[in-house]
Amino acid sequence: MTPIRMARVETGVRVIIQLIECFNQHDADKMTDLFSENVTLDDFSGSTYTGRDSVVVFFSEIFQKNPEMILETEELVGYGYRCTLRWNIKQDKKSDDSHCKRGLTLFLVRGDQICEINSYSKLRLRD
Repeated sequence: MTPIRMARVETGVRVIIQLIECFNQHDADKMTDLFSENVTLDDFSGSTYTGRDSVVVFFSEIFQKNPEMILETEELVGYGYRCTLRWNIKQDKKSDDSHCKRGLTLFLVRGDQICEINSYSKLRLRD
């Protein structure tokens, strides 16, 4: 892999790491610069949000409703403009794995901004 291609892979991963840090700090304002102006977010509930302001409001509302929530990274992989994040979301740091939501998010990163977010969540079925 050429140094230029490697830098592109590393940039995407670095941007997603910054996003995770902002998420865990519940700092939606700090996330703003990580999103392109026309970013699209398809969340795991099936809703779509278009535009930087809409996506930032989405995260702000999540943080307000879940003040102790944290995102734990299971795996982060970058390849070209794409990154894949496997994650756990817990309601607080004390929650065990039986009280978390697991999922996968696919990102498209161009330059140093996120252009597309597609998030999928594992559904827990009870007997």
